[in-house]
Formats: sequence, structure tokens, C-alpha cells
Amino acid sequence: MTLDIGPGRNYQPHPDKPILRLDKRIDIHPCVVADARSIPFRSNTFSTVYASHILEHFRMSEAGDVLKEWWRVVAPGGELQVFVPNLEWCAEQITHGICDEFVTNALFGRQEYDLDVHRSGYTPHTLAMLILPLNPDYTMKMFRNSICLYARKPEWRN
Repeated sequence: MTLDIGPGRNYQPHPDKPILRLDKRIDIHPCVVADARSIPFRSNTFSTVYASHILEHFRMSEAGDVLKEWWRVVAPGGELQVFVPNLEWCAEQITHGICDEFVTNALFGRQEYDLDVHRSGYTPHTLAMLILPLNPDYTMKMFRNSICLYARKPEWRN
């Protein structure tokens, strides 16, 4: 089962697995209303924990603990998927004279409601430094203005 953390009004396609949507906002009708800093499930529960463009809504000082909490509910053999805006991409765009809505949304959030504000930002290096203490086995991909991090939890061994 996939846990989709903070999806807002977005519905992510995961056709191969059931999805449980967790969000703090009641108005978007998630399956579970909860704060993403404290997931109300047992450890090692989900085969996939998907968090697209939510980590940047937390303070940088909270980010390590938030990732640790998300990692806690990933089942052995499962994967944590975290997508965040890429500050290096933003800087490159700005140095080329481009400061359109994609750049400003990546830097500041869309600001469509009170919680839609970015409190932190990441480069591939800063995101790697946060995941390394949890799991050195990760991959990163760049997709347009996003960093996509995939970390697989080792299988249990007897």
C-alpha cells in the first residue's frame, strides 16, 4: 500500500497499489487527517511512502525529523519517494534572466492558502545530507525543476 503524504488536491497515479492519502487539510477530503510530522501508523507499514512537494513546507530545522518519521513507516523492502523543488535549477533560471511562475512557485510556493508557503529549499547536496543518516542507499533524479529522491529500505534479515 502507498501512503501519499500531503497530496493536497493532487491525485497521484499509483495503479498497481491502493493509496492512502494523508493531509492536514480537511477541505481536500484525505483518507486520514493528520500532521505529516507525526504519522498515525505503526512502523514498517507501507510499501511506498510518497511525499511530493511537501518537505519544503517545513522549516529546515525540522526536515531531518520529518524525513525520519516518514522513513519509520516504510516497510522493509519498501521505498521512500521525496520530491522537492531544486534550488540549483531556480538559480540557473534566474542567472539566465528567467523568473517566471515556475521559478517563483519553486522558491516560494503558490501561496494559494495559508499553508502553501515554502519555508526551506533544497539542492541535490542538501537533500542528500538529510537522507544519508537514514539510508545511504538512495538514488536521485532531476526532473525539470524538481529533485526526485528514491530511498529503498533494506529487507529484514533473520
